[in-house]
Amino acid sequence: MFRCAFWASKGECTANPRFMHATCGKSCGTCDQLQQRKTTGVTADVEAMVAKTTAFGEKQTVEGASMEETIERVRKSMEYMNSHEALQLPKDLYSNCRNRNALCSFWSALGKSLFFSAPHSKLTTSTSFSARVEMRFDFSN
Repeated sequence: MFRCAFWASKGECTANPRFMHATCGKSCGTCDQLQQRKTTGVTADVEAMVAKTTAFGEKQTVEGASMEETIERVRKSMEYMNSHEALQLPKDLYSNCRNRNALCSFWSALGKSLFFSAPHSKLTTSTSFSARVEMRFDFSN
C-alpha cells in the first residue's frame, strides 16, 4: 500500500519525481502531465525545454528507451549554455558551440565519448571541457 499523501507532504514529489509522479500523481498534482506523457511521450514542460534547444543548434530528439537520460542531458546542456561560465567564453567560441545533429543529447546520454560525437555535438559532450581545450589550442590549422 502506498502512502502517497504522506510522501508528497514530505517533499518526495520533488526528491523522487520519477516514482512519485507515476505512482502518486494525484498527491503530486501531476495527473495531467502523466496523461499527456502517455499520449505524446513527454510532458509540456519537457517539450517546451526541448523546443528551446534550437537556440543552440538542431532541435534535440528525446524518445525511446533512453528518453529520461536524454531529457536530463538536454536540461544540463541548457543550464550550462545559460550559465555564467558559458557566457564568459569568447564570443566566437560560444556562438560556435552547437549541436549539429538532433541526436547529440541522445548520444551523450548513452555515454558516447567526446571523440565520437565532438564533430556534431560540442554542446552535449562536456562543453566546458571542449571549450577550455579550444581556448588553449588553435585547431584552425
